[in-house]
Amino acid sequence: MEEPTCGKIPSCEEFTSLWIDICPSVIPLKLDSEATLGVFHSKRSFIVASGHSVKSFIQCGKQFQEISDIQFRSLCTCTAWNSANNSLFLGFQDGAILSWKGKEGKSVRKLNKKTHRAVSCIETSSQVVASGTVEGRINVFDTTVGKCVGMTRAHIGSIICLRLVENTRLMASFGRDNFGKLWSLDRLDSPRHIVGGDVKLPQTIVHVDRDRSKPEVFYIASDKAIHIWDIRVGGITAVLSEPISALSLKYKRRITCMQVLSNGSIVTGNSDGSLLYWPECGPWNGIEILSPSYLSITSIASDSYKFLLGWEDGSVKLINNPLEFSKVDEERLLTKYMNPIQKLDLIEKDRVIVMERFGRVSALDFSVDSVRGRRMDTFCKWLNAHPICKPHDARTGAVLSGKFWK
Repeated sequence: MEEPTCGKIPSCEEFTSLWIDICPSVIPLKLDSEATLGVFHSKRSFIVASGHSVKSFIQCGKQFQEISDIQFRSLCTCTAWNSANNSLFLGFQDGAILSWKGKEGKSVRKLNKKTHRAVSCIETSSQVVASGTVEGRINVFDTTVGKCVGMTRAHIGSIICLRLVENTRLMASFGRDNFGKLWSLDRLDSPRHIVGGDVKLPQTIVHVDRDRSKPEVFYIASDKAIHIWDIRVGGITAVLSEPISALSLKYKRRITCMQVLSNGSIVTGNSDGSLLYWPECGPWNGIEILSPSYLSITSIASDSYKFLLGWEDGSVKLINNPLEFSKVDEERLLTKYMNPIQKLDLIEKDRVIVMERFGRVSALDFSVDSVRGRRMDTFCKWLNAHPICKPHDARTGAVLSGKFWK
């Protein structure tokens, strides 16, 4: 099985149904009416983790066949995929952590007992699994023997996320107490370094990301700035601020999503619909490559020359090569969903997994580079035959027809 990728929807709201639509072949799949936590996928199989169950499906022709279904009593709160041993790790509201082995889930193992401290995040590597709780505790487990090899009280309040540093025995933790801490897995009694005292971290951490070529550098995005933390240096090495303009002040612009590109530059989506770009070598206040549209950008996915943007009104737009001349040459509407976009996950060159805020999951193919109407016409014909999947106008609630895309 190829290495899956994950899209996470931290939503507790229930919805009536969940479909996976593969376009243009469009393969529907009905799942339980619960909020989706993660979708782990390869080309021909899916593993879907929801509130109280994990199901795996394999593609057979134009249909998906369910090959396993495991139900849980406690509510699943977070997930993480370990590509080294092909395992899915799940954290639960009662504090338990389970490992799901393989795409069929033939081996399910419990790593720890119920502690009644909900698991807030999980991070995994080839050797260890680290979990954070809502009370600020960190537990580290050995993936080989499944035993706890270390624990500590790391933060005051819930832990937002954990990040293991590849090829080292180091781990970074970020908590609601406004601190980032660097730990050695061999000694968890005290952190090796703390950021947040000299240079205050943001009150609202939006996203934590890393450059693939520089795993020791963390990019911490708040709603107002980006803090760059190089653990080799020890502290915050730079703070990137958004450019201040009359429009940004009027609409109280804040960062809503961030992506670190392969060349070390940074792109952020903002609450006013603008797109900001920070080249690797400056400037420090960002370049506005997409003007405000007064609708919030909620997610960004990109490859070397294409950017996909998810919007608050459910729109998914494609922009081509916006970084070459620091402006957008082309902006196209691919489709529009009923709910705001929570996450875009690019799985192939021209296919993206779209996750809406309240649970629906779709796969969108945008391989045709011709007129938008021709490509979306086929998509909308399928939608007209499946009323539950018809797109809606977020403002009026009206059902959109195929003519809308022309």
